[in-house]
Amino acid sequence: MCSGFAVLLLLLTQNRCLLGQMCSTIDKFVNVRGILENTRIKTEPFMTSRSVGLMSCLRSCATYSLCNAFNFQDSSGTCELQREAVMDENIEDFNGYLTSNLSSWTNKDINYCQNHMCGYNAICEPRLNSYICTVIGCFDSAEPFANKTTFTKKIYDFGDIVDTPCQGDYYTNVTVQCSVAGTWTPFTCYPYQQVRNCKYLHEQCNPTLTDDEYWLYPPSQNGVRTKVYCHNMQTVDPEAFITLNEHNFASKSIYVYDESCLKIKADDVTISTNALGVTAFMKINFAPGTGVVRDDYTFAITNHSVQSFGTAGDCVDDSYKCTPLGNFLINLSGTGLIVDPDISWVADSASSEVTTINDENRVISGTCGKGCSGCSPSSTIKLVPDPNNRPPIESAIRPICTL
Repeated sequence: MCSGFAVLLLLLTQNRCLLGQMCSTIDKFVNVRGILENTRIKTEPFMTSRSVGLMSCLRSCATYSLCNAFNFQDSSGTCELQREAVMDENIEDFNGYLTSNLSSWTNKDINYCQNHMCGYNAICEPRLNSYICTVIGCFDSAEPFANKTTFTKKIYDFGDIVDTPCQGDYYTNVTVQCSVAGTWTPFTCYPYQQVRNCKYLHEQCNPTLTDDEYWLYPPSQNGVRTKVYCHNMQTVDPEAFITLNEHNFASKSIYVYDESCLKIKADDVTISTNALGVTAFMKINFAPGTGVVRDDYTFAITNHSVQSFGTAGDCVDDSYKCTPLGNFLINLSGTGLIVDPDISWVADSASSEVTTINDENRVISGTCGKGCSGCSPSSTIKLVPDPNNRPPIESAIRPICTL
């Protein structure tokens, strides 16, 4: 008795037809309905179901206007509905799968839903010699500046809310939800105002905003959206800073060498008289109108004397054949900005030695010094847009003006 039950159970698990699924012999349709065996469309399906038969998968595809083809895995009954038709460039070898275009099948196979005229947000339901369209959700939007990628990635269920309904440079001030009628609740996408600096943002856009990272359009950046930290936003004169994601410092070394090039700390008089020290920068003050980096140490930490951004030096005896100890590092990675390519580094005196390494004007390091001198930029450091590196849009606030 037990052995007979085991055989029956094995038959049931191996033959889905006995489990009540819509089953057909796949071999019957190969080369007749354009089925490609051990192949599947590799793009993301817009809908997946499991434990179904081949004909159920086909008829499911036929009910959706979005569906042009389907993948089917016989062993698991996995059915993947695809927007794209089968083409050489979108298929891949995949053992156990088959794929087919909906257009390869007849209306008899599909039960009157072939070439139906239902909308993308509805399904075709076959009736005797005809069909009806039943709305099942929402799809796409007629709003001119709607985010098409968002609205067409799937059929949304009733009640679903869209997170990013508008294109990147637009916003809406209402919640966009799929109604039971299969339409989106009304919304309009408004363009973000191109605020040029922190002062304008506070005085003429939205006075309630606080210190934070904002997307602004500084005149110096020629219309390029720029990530700017606005500081002192609750005052009459807020300032713009660029947040530095990596280590940035300027050092006029407090160390010197003895005659054998052994590094030793300079005496206190030398350190004080020659303003030796090191400054690490977390943010740099930025002039939106010109792009110039201004001397400011609000977001900096200094040991001994303050050093200007992008400078270096030391007081190593210039008669010693030792490597200079002064160094600087500018690393603008992740800011969306680079140093103006026209800027170079020059020696402060005839005794100074200067060596710099420049990586696409995004990361610049230098070793400079000897004779209580060093190096500095050939002109005031100016920042320009980085053509190859932009911060993610979610890393700063897109301000909405209320005035």
